[in-house]
Amino acid sequence: MKMRNYSIVMLSLILVFFGNQVFGQSRITELLKTKPAVTEKTKPQIYKNSQIKFYEYTMANGVKVVVRADESRKDIQMSAICPGGASIAADQDFQSAIHAGAIMGNSGLGDFSGSEISQFFKQKNISLTPGIEENYSTLKGSCMPDDLETFLQAIYLYFSRPKMDKAYFDAYIKNLGKDAAIYYKNPYNVLQDTVSVLEKTNKNRVNTRSAANIKAINLDKAFDIFSKCFGNARGYTFVFTGNFKVDDFNEPSNEVADLLGQYFSALPSQPAGQTLVDRNNEIPQGKISKKVYNGHLPLAAVELVYSGKYQHSDSVNLQLKVLSYLLEKNLDTLKAFSGVNKASVKLSLTKFPKQSYSINIGFKCLPEQVDEMLAKVNQTIANLQQGIKPEELKQYVTLRKNELKKQTFDYIFWRDYLALQYVNGDDPYEIVHYPYYFYKANTQTLSQAANEFLTGSNYIQAVLLPARKK
Repeated sequence: MKMRNYSIVMLSLILVFFGNQVFGQSRITELLKTKPAVTEKTKPQIYKNSQIKFYEYTMANGVKVVVRADESRKDIQMSAICPGGASIAADQDFQSAIHAGAIMGNSGLGDFSGSEISQFFKQKNISLTPGIEENYSTLKGSCMPDDLETFLQAIYLYFSRPKMDKAYFDAYIKNLGKDAAIYYKNPYNVLQDTVSVLEKTNKNRVNTRSAANIKAINLDKAFDIFSKCFGNARGYTFVFTGNFKVDDFNEPSNEVADLLGQYFSALPSQPAGQTLVDRNNEIPQGKISKKVYNGHLPLAAVELVYSGKYQHSDSVNLQLKVLSYLLEKNLDTLKAFSGVNKASVKLSLTKFPKQSYSINIGFKCLPEQVDEMLAKVNQTIANLQQGIKPEELKQYVTLRKNELKKQTFDYIFWRDYLALQYVNGDDPYEIVHYPYYFYKANTQTLSQAANEFLTGSNYIQAVLLPARKK
């Protein structure tokens, strides 16, 4: 009888301790036992514009916080970015660096495990994801207005008390291997990875799911790199958009400003901010051709890359965007590129560490059609180089203006746009000046741009063909 009562008592204790987690309630009541002391109250620099209205806070530790309030939204969105990322890691540690965000982002914070934090975030409707990319460290997330302080506490913990979880790391590596086995069963993924390798000068700094790359991921190295990227907040810009308490001039309330000052001024920082390390890993110069034999279906796929250096400016960026649009549009008009053979054109512009561009063209076809389709791509480019019709340019300008009208009402757009402008050191008012750049664009400069940027002197051609019969 006593043993039975003891069992009941133990069961009750277990339910009290674990019950909240089992039945969907987190045992976490607050993330921080001791909150950062209020050491700095900042006044925002106010930018007033009919289309852009945001407030910038600069903390003594070098952190910038940008707020663009929109009370019509239900939640708050945040995007943070800082130069550095995996570029600070040596070649042999690159894979550990690239995966560090995903590993540490799920390993827990402060006194709590990854599963506890995940459940707590789900209960609070909070999302917060750290990332370490090739050249940047990032942090993205969202929360409801009533949970802003909890959200700021979570950000604070990623910078001050990240956790290492060996059990989660082992599971992550195991799942990565399983996912890779499935991933490489698709021939098109094999082609994409091949292009990723061809696009890098340094083959040790390529993010693919190869067995060698997975084996190179080390938990201690990942934690060390994560701690370096997030252990020094100087150089970070945090952009918030969405539903903030504001005054009559749409300025964040004193309560919000005090919270931002309390948590962001407390982030750890060093006298020198983080910087991006130039690893000379741009797209190789010259012409590169590669055939990939994989898969058994009678299908082919082609990936083309036109790349090179360029002078970053608003007007040149516009020229490249128009060219990419017209290239895809003109390919769409060709019957050969209809249906499943539809071509995709993707433009990438890089300002740091070196100013460069790449235009990627991809399409699928039958193996016997590859040469014919390549000839049509070359002819389409030649047509653009010979001259662009005024109505084509007008169509793009009209389309882009309509897109901009929609984007200016989208708080997600403002979150990403402002973060990109800040990290690139570009004018946040650039979007207001777009109509001026549209006015300056003309068919002559676009044809000149086509002759400059689509010469094929720096060119990658990768073709996927069915596996050879043994």
